[in-house]
Amino acid sequence: MIDRNFSYGVFAVIPPPRRLAAIWARAFAALGRSGCSPDATLVFTPKPVVQMMSDALEAQNPGIFSDPDRTFADLFSTAGLFLMELVRRLDKGLADAIPDQDERLRHILTRQVFEMSHNAILHDNTLEAVSGGVPERRAWLVDSGHFQVGNLAHMTSEERDKTIAEMLGDS
Repeated sequence: MIDRNFSYGVFAVIPPPRRLAAIWARAFAALGRSGCSPDATLVFTPKPVVQMMSDALEAQNPGIFSDPDRTFADLFSTAGLFLMELVRRLDKGLADAIPDQDERLRHILTRQVFEMSHNAILHDNTLEAVSGGVPERRAWLVDSGHFQVGNLAHMTSEERDKTIAEMLGDS
């Protein structure tokens, strides 16, 4: 059970980053891969935390998931859990405005959600998760240009501004 008052640290829920790195290093070594350093860790947000984040977003912005003009971005995506939750809530929230589910999902996936992952493997994981493994939906995501590979943390502020503006269609 997650303590909604956050009376404990995040490492009560997930292992500390260096421990995660060691776990990943052992997993990659078992697969015959190398190069996983303690400084190159990945942290996946647990589903209960994603749900709390989405609940908080909705509490602070009533009706946010029933607005077909709102946009959402996960610019450091690892597995697509946050975007999957947003798509799920938008699908439910836009049902009255866009009754046909295929049309609604196409709208959500091509106009409302944006993603960036810092490598191709994470990007592919996110595409698969958000599309639900449906090839047509995956094509919508790819064709939209809203889902990209890039590492904003390693870009200059000018590069970040340009990348985000291009992704959002503001360039």
